[in-house]
Amino acid sequence: MKKISLVFCMFMGLIFGNNIYLNGNYELVGVQTDGAFFDIRGRISFGGDGYSGSVGCNSFFGSMRQSGNVVEIGSGGATRKACEPNVMKLEQTFLNLFNGRFNIVLRGGDIVLYDKRASIILRSGF
Repeated sequence: MKKISLVFCMFMGLIFGNNIYLNGNYELVGVQTDGAFFDIRGRISFGGDGYSGSVGCNSFFGSMRQSGNVVEIGSGGATRKACEPNVMKLEQTFLNLFNGRFNIVLRGGDIVLYDKRASIILRSGF
């Protein structure tokens, strides 16, 4: 019965276009990759064809393009302030994963961007 309900919901989503649009401000609540969860905290803003944010010390920015529930995050840039080494390591881990083509899904109250490398967990409204 659960499979039928899931298939029905997916079908209705296709018909009625239940797309999740990335627009506005989001809190980064973590990144999951290779079976490990990284408690990387930060903020990301999406708008128009770009994004910007911070995950500790430095700021980052770049281009994006969304079509339905898929977003293409282009490589961007980041400031290069010297920060505490552990913070810089987490920032670099995030920036290495935050590019490419991601599927967008809702999981509980969170928005998850995922590809074969990682799941990036966002929460709206900060």
